[in-house]
Formats: sequence, structure tokens, C-alpha cells
Amino acid sequence: MPAVSLALLLFAAAESSPVVGGDDARFAEPPDAISGEREPAPDPTAATEPVAPVSAATTTVSAADLPPAPSVFYTVLLGYRAAPSPAKETTLAAGPLLAASALRAPFYLALRLAMGRAWSANDSWTFSRTGLAATLSAGGWLEVGVGRVFAGVGGGVEVVLEQKARQDSTRLEGLNVGGPRWRWSGGPHLDLEAGASVTFWDGLAVEVATGSAVARHEVAGTRRWRWGLQSRLGLAYAL
Repeated sequence: MPAVSLALLLFAAAESSPVVGGDDARFAEPPDAISGEREPAPDPTAATEPVAPVSAATTTVSAADLPPAPSVFYTVLLGYRAAPSPAKETTLAAGPLLAASALRAPFYLALRLAMGRAWSANDSWTFSRTGLAATLSAGGWLEVGVGRVFAGVGGGVEVVLEQKARQDSTRLEGLNVGGPRWRWSGGPHLDLEAGASVTFWDGLAVEVATGSAVARHEVAGTRRWRWGLQSRLGLAYAL
């Protein structure tokens, strides 16, 4: 009988004390350590978003950040020119040429200084002529590849200094007679030309042009218009 009484007491104690969480409490997932809430289990079938690769930062320079191209640029030229001579005994004079130009597409303006030398002779006289021409030219140009083509007209003044001496001046100078004679002539100078310039290295360019020129000078005691072909070749540098 004592054993039966002890079993009844243990059964009564088990029925009166509640179980925390019920029967499923021992199968429940532990709460999150920080929030106290449970984290849902990840779904292995859910699609994941692709992650773009991380590249090194690059600097993009836009056209607005670049310095603007100069609207006007300048060139200087040193060359050699052949042009008509005002005297009938000499049809061509040649010499150095110096020019400075200002260009703004599609026009240009150029100031040119040219010197020409010419020699001629007849049965009685020898002639040595030196001419200096200053002209202002204007025209248009077009950029083509590594160079440009251009055409323009110019006008200015030309002065010619002439030395005239007898063929036997060396013998006559010893007699103090028949020395050389000097005279000069000045008049307008007009020209028309077309040409091309090709850049070959860092602003350096070869420039060639050809055209015609007309000038008015005193020839054989009368003032006349003289016309002829002219051409020039030079080396130009863009400043």
C-alpha cells in the first residue's frame, strides 16, 4: 500500500505543474540573439540578383572641359618669290619674301614684304635693278587633310631702283667719264594668287602659290603697266 500511495502522489504533482511552450517548445528554433525575433530560413529556389563587377574609377573629360580652340591664329613665312620686272629688258625678278598672316576660318589677311633682283644688258649698257614691294592680301582658305588650300588678291606699292652703266664703264671710270647712272620708279602693285600649304611637323608647313601680278612703273621715259606671272615657295610656322 505505501508504493501505491507514492505513485498516486507523483501523478497528481505532474498534472498540476504546467509545461512551458507546450509539447512543441523543445522543437522550436532559438530566437535571434539581437532582435529576439526569429530569422526566416533562406529559400534555396529564390533567384539572386547579379552583382556588377567593381571597376577602378575613371575620369571622363567632356568637350566642355577642354580649352576652346583659338578662333584666330597667326603664321609667319620666309620664302623666295619670282615676279615680273617692270623693265622691258628684264622680264623676271627674284628674291626673298617675308610674310605674316592672320587666319580665321574661312578668311585670312596677310602682309608681305618682297625684294627682287634682276640683271640685264644690251650692246651699250648693263642694268641692275632692285625692287621692294609691300602688299596687303586678303582671301579665303579651306582646311584639307594635314594642310589647307587658299586663294586671294593683294595690293600695295613697289619701288624699283635701277643702276645703269656702260659696257666699257671700267675703262671710262679711269677717265672720270661715263660713270654709272641711278634712277628709281615707284607705283602700285596688284596680284592674284592661289596655293596650298602642307603641315609636316609641329606647326611647320611648306607653302607654295602661283598667280599673276601687275605694276605701273616708268619705263623708257613713260609710265606703263607691266603684267606677268609670279610664284613663291616658302616655309611657314603657325604661332
